[in-house]
Amino acid sequence: MRERAWAMSESEQRTLGVIQRFREGKITRSQAASLLGLSVRLVSRLRAKLQSEGPSGLVHGNVGSEPPNKTPKEVARRITDLAERKYFDFNFVHMREHFLSDEDLAASYATIRRCCLEVGIAKHRKRTSRRRRVNRTRMADVIAHSRTV
Repeated sequence: MRERAWAMSESEQRTLGVIQRFREGKITRSQAASLLGLSVRLVSRLRAKLQSEGPSGLVHGNVGSEPPNKTPKEVARRITDLAERKYFDFNFVHMREHFLSDEDLAASYATIRRCCLEVGIAKHRKRTSRRRRVNRTRMADVIAHSRTV
Protein backbone atom coordinates (compact mmCIF):
# COMPACT_ATOMS: atom_id res chain seq x y z
CA MET A 1 0.00 0.00 0.00
CA ARG A 2 1.28 3.46 -0.86
CA GLU A 3 2.39 5.56 2.09
CA ARG A 4 1.92 9.16 0.97
CA ALA A 5 -0.61 11.91 1.16
CA TRP A 6 -3.02 11.95 -1.76
CA ALA A 7 -6.31 13.42 -2.75
CA MET A 8 -8.71 11.80 -5.15
CA SER A 9 -10.00 13.68 -8.15
CA GLU A 10 -13.72 13.75 -8.91
CA SER A 11 -13.38 11.05 -11.55
CA GLU A 12 -11.39 8.84 -9.18
CA GLN A 13 -14.06 9.31 -6.48
CA ARG A 14 -16.74 8.36 -9.00
CA THR A 15 -14.73 5.30 -10.01
CA LEU A 16 -14.37 4.31 -6.34
CA GLY A 17 -18.14 4.58 -5.80
CA VAL A 18 -18.98 2.48 -8.85
CA ILE A 19 -16.38 -0.19 -8.03
CA GLN A 20 -17.63 -0.39 -4.44
CA ARG A 21 -21.20 -0.86 -5.68
CA PHE A 22 -19.90 -3.59 -7.98
CA ARG A 23 -18.07 -5.31 -5.07
CA GLU A 24 -21.25 -5.19 -2.95
CA GLY A 25 -23.20 -6.87 -5.75
CA LYS A 26 -25.55 -3.94 -6.39
CA ILE A 27 -24.51 -3.70 -10.05
CA THR A 28 -22.96 -6.14 -12.50
CA ARG A 29 -19.50 -5.95 -14.01
CA SER A 30 -20.85 -4.88 -17.40
CA GLN A 31 -23.02 -2.19 -15.79
CA ALA A 32 -19.98 -0.86 -13.93
CA ALA A 33 -18.01 -0.89 -17.17
CA SER A 34 -20.67 1.07 -19.02
CA LEU A 35 -21.05 3.57 -16.14
CA LEU A 36 -17.31 4.23 -16.12
CA GLY A 37 -16.83 4.02 -19.87
CA LEU A 38 -14.22 1.27 -19.41
CA SER A 39 -13.87 -2.33 -20.52
CA VAL A 40 -15.11 -5.23 -18.42
CA ARG A 41 -11.52 -6.43 -17.98
CA LEU A 42 -10.40 -3.06 -16.61
CA VAL A 43 -13.26 -3.04 -14.10
CA SER A 44 -12.00 -6.41 -12.82
CA ARG A 45 -8.48 -5.05 -12.53
CA LEU A 46 -9.73 -1.98 -10.61
CA ARG A 47 -11.69 -4.21 -8.23
CA ALA A 48 -8.57 -6.29 -7.54
CA LYS A 49 -6.48 -3.15 -7.02
CA LEU A 50 -9.09 -1.74 -4.62
CA GLN A 51 -9.12 -5.01 -2.70
CA SER A 52 -5.33 -5.20 -2.38
CA GLU A 53 -4.36 -1.53 -1.90
CA GLY A 54 -7.53 0.14 -0.75
CA PRO A 55 -8.82 3.46 -2.15
CA SER A 56 -5.27 4.73 -2.72
CA GLY A 57 -4.88 2.02 -5.36
CA LEU A 58 -7.26 3.91 -7.64
CA VAL A 59 -5.19 7.11 -7.51
CA HIS A 60 -2.90 7.61 -10.50
CA GLY A 61 0.70 6.58 -9.87
CA ASN A 62 2.20 9.92 -10.86
CA VAL A 63 0.19 11.92 -8.32
CA GLY A 64 2.52 13.80 -6.01
CA SER A 65 5.70 13.29 -8.03
CA GLU A 66 7.54 16.15 -9.71
CA PRO A 67 8.56 15.99 -13.36
CA PRO A 68 12.24 15.12 -13.87
CA ASN A 69 12.78 18.12 -16.16
CA LYS A 70 11.36 20.68 -13.74
CA THR A 71 13.55 23.73 -13.11
CA PRO A 72 14.91 23.57 -9.54
CA LYS A 73 13.58 26.29 -7.22
CA GLU A 74 17.10 27.61 -6.50
CA VAL A 75 17.77 28.13 -10.21
CA ALA A 76 14.39 29.81 -10.74
CA ARG A 77 15.01 32.07 -7.75
CA ARG A 78 18.47 32.98 -9.06
CA ILE A 79 17.05 33.78 -12.51
CA THR A 80 14.36 36.06 -11.07
CA ASP A 81 16.77 37.79 -8.68
CA LEU A 82 19.22 38.54 -11.49
CA ALA A 83 16.39 39.64 -13.78
CA GLU A 84 15.04 42.06 -11.14
CA ARG A 85 18.31 43.51 -9.90
CA LYS A 86 21.08 43.31 -12.49
CA TYR A 87 19.41 42.71 -15.85
CA PHE A 88 16.14 44.58 -15.34
CA ASP A 89 16.35 46.45 -18.65
CA PHE A 90 17.38 43.46 -20.78
CA ASN A 91 15.11 41.39 -22.97
CA PHE A 92 15.03 37.64 -22.48
CA VAL A 93 17.43 36.80 -25.33
CA HIS A 94 20.00 39.36 -24.20
CA MET A 95 19.53 38.25 -20.60
CA ARG A 96 20.20 34.63 -21.59
CA GLU A 97 23.44 35.60 -23.34
CA HIS A 98 24.68 37.39 -20.23
CA PHE A 99 23.60 34.51 -18.00
CA LEU A 100 25.76 32.18 -20.10
CA SER A 101 28.82 34.42 -20.31
CA ASP A 102 28.83 36.39 -17.02
CA GLU A 103 26.80 34.39 -14.51
CA ASP A 104 27.69 30.81 -15.58
CA LEU A 105 24.00 29.98 -15.60
CA ALA A 106 22.77 27.79 -18.46
CA ALA A 107 19.05 28.36 -18.88
CA SER A 108 16.98 28.34 -22.04
CA TYR A 109 15.03 31.32 -23.32
CA ALA A 110 11.77 29.57 -22.44
CA THR A 111 12.91 28.86 -18.88
CA ILE A 112 14.00 32.47 -18.31
CA ARG A 113 10.76 33.79 -19.77
CA ARG A 114 8.57 31.40 -17.73
CA CYS A 115 10.38 32.14 -14.46
CA CYS A 116 10.12 35.89 -15.00
CA LEU A 117 6.46 35.80 -16.00
CA GLU A 118 5.56 33.62 -12.99
CA VAL A 119 6.75 36.33 -10.59
CA GLY A 120 5.34 39.19 -12.64
CA ILE A 121 8.47 40.49 -14.35
CA ALA A 122 6.92 41.09 -17.74
CA LYS A 123 9.14 41.88 -20.67
CA HIS A 124 6.72 42.49 -23.49
CA ARG A 125 7.81 42.92 -27.05
CA LYS A 126 7.19 46.35 -28.45
CA ARG A 127 4.68 46.06 -31.20
CA THR A 128 4.71 48.47 -34.07
CA SER A 129 1.46 49.78 -35.43
CA ARG A 130 0.23 48.05 -38.52
CA ARG A 131 0.95 49.87 -41.75
CA ARG A 132 -2.19 50.61 -43.65
CA ARG A 133 -2.26 49.69 -47.27
CA VAL A 134 -3.27 52.45 -49.60
CA ASN A 135 -4.96 51.33 -52.77
CA ARG A 136 -3.64 53.03 -55.86
CA THR A 137 -5.96 54.00 -58.60
CA ARG A 138 -5.32 51.83 -61.59
CA MET A 139 -3.71 53.56 -64.53
CA ALA A 140 -6.11 51.87 -66.92
CA ASP A 141 -9.03 53.57 -65.15
CA VAL A 142 -7.26 56.96 -65.25
CA ILE A 143 -6.53 56.66 -68.99
CA ALA A 144 -10.07 55.48 -69.74
CA HIS A 145 -11.50 58.38 -67.72
CA SER A 146 -9.28 60.95 -69.47
CA ARG A 147 -10.40 59.73 -72.93
CA THR A 148 -14.05 60.19 -72.09
CA VAL A 149 -13.58 63.74 -70.83
